[in-house]
Amino acid sequence: MNISRNDADSTIVMDVADHEKQPSLLLPVILLILAILYDVSPVDIVPDIPIVGYIDDFFITATALLHFLQKWMEGTSLVLAGMLKWLKWAVVFIGMIAVSLVGLAAYGIVKLIFSI
Repeated sequence: MNISRNDADSTIVMDVADHEKQPSLLLPVILLILAILYDVSPVDIVPDIPIVGYIDDFFITATALLHFLQKWMEGTSLVLAGMLKWLKWAVVFIGMIAVSLVGLAAYGIVKLIFSI
């Protein structure tokens, strides 16, 4: 990386190699496509019953989209990429909690029905 100063307008110009500027978007695009295919697939972690069944689909797709946006922004804005990284991991954490709560609720309902 070469750093030079432009005295005409008092700016600092950083010359970075092209491969350092743009991260590869191949893996994030593949993950996003797989997440969308998971949305339309009949096989799910939580069966697709109204509202409750779409929770896992939402969190998986949101995580893949945030990962794609994070990698895309790494070439232009490291601050925004860092914010997207934190948001992505917050969505993963909240998604794990939401899917776990749905599983516990389903277990409780089944236990209640069959104990009567």
